[in-house]
Amino acid sequence: VILCLNTAYLMPSSASEHRAGRFYSFASGHFLVVKGWRQVSSNLFFEVYDPNNWHATYADQTPKGRNRHLPAAELANAVANWWNYLIVIPPPGGETGLIANPWLSPVDPDHIVHACGM
Repeated sequence: VILCLNTAYLMPSSASEHRAGRFYSFASGHFLVVKGWRQVSSNLFFEVYDPNNWHATYADQTPKGRNRHLPAAELANAVANWWNYLIVIPPPGGETGLIANPWLSPVDPDHIVHACGM
C-alpha cells in the first residue's frame, strides 16, 4: 500500500538508533510504502519504507527509511489529516481478494482530490 500522509502526525523518535517513529524534522505531505505489520503486546505497528530518507543511516549504514515501524493509530491519523486514500498494489498474479475486501472502495482516479507529497 502506498500512502500520502501528513508526517506532522507521526511522533518523532527519541533515539537515533530506534527503528520506530519519524526520524526527521520534516512535517508535511509525504509518501510512504506500507509493507507489513507487527503486533507487539496490545499495540499494532505498520512496517513502512520511507523512500526519501534524507541520506540518514544507522550505525550499520542501512538507510533509516527502511523497515521503520509506525503505530497504527498515528499512521491512520496522518492519512486522515492529509489525503484519505490508499494506493493498493495487488499481489503478483492478480487482484484476488482485493475486490471482495469490504474496506476497499475503488475510486475513479479522475475524481480524486489531488494533494501534494514528497
